[in-house]
Amino acid sequence: MKKFLLFLFLLVLLYLSAMFRSPALLMLFLMIVLAMPVFRLICGHISKRITAEFEKNMYFSVNSGEKRLGLKIINPCVLPVNRLGIEVSCGYGAGEEKRLVYYTAVSERSSDINGLKVSVPYCGIMSVKLKRLAVYDYLKVFKAKKWVEESAEIVVFPREEAMNIVLPAYALGGTGHYNMLRREILSGSSRDFKQLREYRSGDSARFIHWNQTAKTDQLWIKEYEKEFELSAEICLSGAHTEKIDEKRLSAFYEVLSALVLGLLRCIKGVSVSWLSDSGGSVSIAVGSEKECRDMLYSLYREGGGIRSIDAPLARDAGEKHFILDLDLRLHCGKAKVFEFTQSGYKDEIKSVSLTV
Repeated sequence: MKKFLLFLFLLVLLYLSAMFRSPALLMLFLMIVLAMPVFRLICGHISKRITAEFEKNMYFSVNSGEKRLGLKIINPCVLPVNRLGIEVSCGYGAGEEKRLVYYTAVSERSSDINGLKVSVPYCGIMSVKLKRLAVYDYLKVFKAKKWVEESAEIVVFPREEAMNIVLPAYALGGTGHYNMLRREILSGSSRDFKQLREYRSGDSARFIHWNQTAKTDQLWIKEYEKEFELSAEICLSGAHTEKIDEKRLSAFYEVLSALVLGLLRCIKGVSVSWLSDSGGSVSIAVGSEKECRDMLYSLYREGGGIRSIDAPLARDAGEKHFILDLDLRLHCGKAKVFEFTQSGYKDEIKSVSLTV
């Protein structure tokens, strides 16, 4: 459109200069005509030498928001760039890529741009690629393009929302049987004294009762009540449907994060395991919010490539593991506890209360 208007202006200018026999109008016409190829050459020269790169190879963010990316533009030419077009494509995995175009000016030889906004609606790893640069002339009519190959990743985590997990009284210290949690004996001891007993090979010297040992000339050990800590294991299973897009994967990651963080409010640690499509098995211990994010990052790298555990592993899990599949069904052992919906899982995370 700008080119058409420019050529129309030149035709009118030429017509007026001939009609009124005006040397000034004719001179203006000639100056513009001669300046056009010069501007075109300047654009081509700058576009060949200008470069752009991301400040980082990896950025971190939370979903349902925007992330600002830093971009460094290097213009080794003396002349500034009045208008620079930056074409960027972004997408999750093998999904559809979204094309974005930004415009800026580069007045110095090196310029840092921090306003490259990218929407991050889903959890996972978003790939951001710098496709090409477009250098415009000073009249913003002509442009010269340059293809570039720069990329960065945005690791998008869920918001730290914990599911409401309720432990029965016997799981917190009684002697009853509970299915979904297991007790692990700690290496130390509690403050509750139990009894004195004779020394056995391998006992720690710090538990020797020296007064009783001196009286009987025999080593005696102070024995305390054993301490336990509760832990749980979550097995991840593939979906029964073939089509898994970034929206469904994001819902799965958010439900898993809320389940893990909810359990960590009640117990000491959670183990998350899955079978990858490559045939290997992965098991990651989680004991904090940071370790939860590390686990999610490892899971992101699978890209939804999680095998179903309907057959052998499900039998091994028995009644002692949580099982969460990509269809958002949560099982406690063999019994289905809750099935989250794609449309309402965010509200269900806040409202559901699980007793394990």
